[in-house]
Amino acid sequence: MELPRIKTCAMKYLCGPKDADLRELPNPRWTDIELAIRQLNGDDRTLVSFGSGTPAPHMAIGGGRDGKYIVYATHDNITFYMMVGNDKSEGKVVFVAGGQPGDYLIRNCVTQERALRAAQVFAEECRVDSSFEWDTR
Repeated sequence: MELPRIKTCAMKYLCGPKDADLRELPNPRWTDIELAIRQLNGDDRTLVSFGSGTPAPHMAIGGGRDGKYIVYATHDNITFYMMVGNDKSEGKVVFVAGGQPGDYLIRNCVTQERALRAAQVFAEECRVDSSFEWDTR
């Protein structure tokens, strides 16, 4: 799905005790986004979002504990594309994303490697990576 090209970009991420420290970085480079994603730990760093416009288009990556991440993208804040991982088992897993515990479908839990690849494509081309499967919601 081709999304409008990002002309300007801002990255937000939650960090610190209980994700209380909301930081924003205007016009991040890919290396800034990559570093923020690599620092997600599911404890005191649980969410990175980046994009342009208010509130869309944007992508968010959450989680990080035990190598589990949730990745979604939207171009209009109405339709959301949730990345699908390798494990398509039924059921849910609980982990922290965005500072709060949540139930996430196992099929939507992805590795850091997949999350980074999807984030790089979105950051550079403002589209979801069609080499991966995405659920639409």
